[in-house]
Amino acid sequence: MGCRDTGACVHRRECGGFYLPGYNKKTIEIMSRKKAGTSQTPFQKRQAVLNTVLSVLLVFSIGLLLNSNQKLKASIQEERVASVRQIGNQITEKITILKDSYVKKTIQDAYAVEYVHVATLSHLRDLLGGDEEIILICKDGSYLTLDGTHLIVNDADLIQGILSGSEVNSSFATIATKGDYWLFSQSIADKQIDDNTVIGVACAVDAQEYADVATISLYDHSGSSYVVSSNGAILMKPKDTTGNPLFGGYSILSMLQEYHVSETDRAKLADALLNGTEYSFTATISGVTWLIQSQPSESDRSIVVAVPISKTAQSTYSGLRDEMISIATVIALLAAILFVNTYFGQKRTQELSIEQTKAKTKSDFMDKMSHDIRTPLNSIVGMNELALRSLDDRGVVENCLKNSRASSQYLVSVINDVLDMSKIESGKMTVARREFSMNELLDYVMQMEQIPAEQKHIQLLLEKNSPVQTDFIGDATRLEQCLTNLISNAVKFTPENGTIRIGYESVAAENGLLLVRLSVADNGIGMSPEFMKRIFKPFEQETNSMTSGNAGSGLGLSIVYNLVSLMGGSVTAESKLNAGSRFTIEVPLETTKASAGGSVDEEALKKQWTGRKILVAEDNEMNMKIISMLLEKMGLTTVKAENGEAAVEEFSRSHPGELSMMLMDINMPVMGGLEAARRIRALDRPDAKSIPIVALSANAYSDDVQRSINAGMQDHLAKPINVDELIRTLSRYIQ
Repeated sequence: MGCRDTGACVHRRECGGFYLPGYNKKTIEIMSRKKAGTSQTPFQKRQAVLNTVLSVLLVFSIGLLLNSNQKLKASIQEERVASVRQIGNQITEKITILKDSYVKKTIQDAYAVEYVHVATLSHLRDLLGGDEEIILICKDGSYLTLDGTHLIVNDADLIQGILSGSEVNSSFATIATKGDYWLFSQSIADKQIDDNTVIGVACAVDAQEYADVATISLYDHSGSSYVVSSNGAILMKPKDTTGNPLFGGYSILSMLQEYHVSETDRAKLADALLNGTEYSFTATISGVTWLIQSQPSESDRSIVVAVPISKTAQSTYSGLRDEMISIATVIALLAAILFVNTYFGQKRTQELSIEQTKAKTKSDFMDKMSHDIRTPLNSIVGMNELALRSLDDRGVVENCLKNSRASSQYLVSVINDVLDMSKIESGKMTVARREFSMNELLDYVMQMEQIPAEQKHIQLLLEKNSPVQTDFIGDATRLEQCLTNLISNAVKFTPENGTIRIGYESVAAENGLLLVRLSVADNGIGMSPEFMKRIFKPFEQETNSMTSGNAGSGLGLSIVYNLVSLMGGSVTAESKLNAGSRFTIEVPLETTKASAGGSVDEEALKKQWTGRKILVAEDNEMNMKIISMLLEKMGLTTVKAENGEAAVEEFSRSHPGELSMMLMDINMPVMGGLEAARRIRALDRPDAKSIPIVALSANAYSDDVQRSINAGMQDHLAKPINVDELIRTLSRYIQ
């Protein structure tokens, strides 16, 4: 939200605040004058004269054809409409063929499940060859794969369709953690398989198969076909199109209104989409005449083909070709020369504009990240140097270390924000489903944010408007990250002696879930209405005199928005300038029985852990020294291994029960941590299966955590290590 201080920077600033390596100030001024275009080059003059001559000749030649133009217009128009209609028919025919193939497959699968004598999932899986596309629909409303995995299918009409008839139904649905699918489902007579009563079978086809057939680029990417919903929303677009961006929005009806297409055509198109009928019309958009054709397709969807009308016409000049062949040749030649001369000039200009935009975007990003990373890094290096020069002054050393730690935490947050945003934008970010205590999560967040709040004399209040009587299943790490981001922002933009209120409440939601509502309200500087419109976009920061001194990457709120969306929730913001802000997160969570918890008594733990041995596998000498010193300060003894192979050997040499726990780095030479964990679990000794193994890794996404769990580890600690989290992990596994 806040804008960065633009003070001292590692980059040189010249020529109005920007410096280009390799160019001095005089060179840049000359380039600027050339860019202003005060005089034409000889090439531009020759091109202008040539274009003028060609244009005059074209006008004269075209005048000879005006008499025949009216006669040809009607036949060309008919051919254009027929061409687009034929394209639409071909697309719908291909969709029908693809659909029929999966309908037949669904019928065959349903027949096999219903009539072949199988009573277990394993037998059914052997029968059907482990087909990953098959989903069993159970009487209790659940969905199973052939390997017994439960799926969450977002299709409210699927069960109703199974109960209402025996024909194969098709629909589009989202399967949680997997993606969008084209589902073909058929009911069967109740069939008992293991402990499940199966009432239907569905074939899950990746929605991309439908999109590959339904959405294509036409006429050298100038036109395209789209899948459009009954309300006009564009659901699918060609993935390879680089053509005209006119139809790049979310609603085709809204775009046509924006381009001032007649209300009559828009109303008829809306009616055709709603009722699943055909409709075609022409419209002039940005000076180009477009032919738009709508044809019904699958599940309240239509195929809309949109192409520039000039691209669809084929030659129909057979009647007058003989007598006008010479004139047409001259016109074609002149037009080709003029087109090439103009087109490539415009294309080069567009390419330069795109390249300049890309270069500026990259430069702006690198400037910002360089500033955001170097600023805390400069503080860390400076404070460490100052501490080394003041070893005899404990107060100075302590103050330097505190400042260095604060800068380190900020540097880690910037790097994490950039990595998280990259993961989100690439579509690789996932959320975990684990049991966690909401009370512990709230207490931890309050403890983490209490110190920065106290430094500004801000009162931090936790208000539980609903009792927390259960634990939850979800991604506690991401929920904690979202809440911490919002509170940190509130602390930044709340003046001294202000108040920040963190609210918690829960209400019943659908499917037995609880809708958890977390809010962060402050009485700080607030935000302007203009900034509120773009608040959740990456790198957005409000710039004014009240925010210029606050640091921030501009990614925090965008990450909160995306993470909450991944968890199936929503985040909203309310704010007024000088009247404070309020952010509210709503996330549906599954509940589970509350576990007995309590605060950690570090002194008691040190007494309990004295003499206990922890094996640490870490190839980096400095990391090993830091971890060992932390463990030894907690009363523990460290057994060191420089790689995974050495860790396996150390464990093999130890007596059963001698080691209480293992901390295992993931990426090590000779043998990595995952392979080492597998080797240890496979050893023939009584504690090989039970000794706690916790991963240490700089990779902290949910899929990285899952790989650690799959390798036989109990937990996953992210680097840089958070001491509080380390203590909680140790107390959880050392018995």
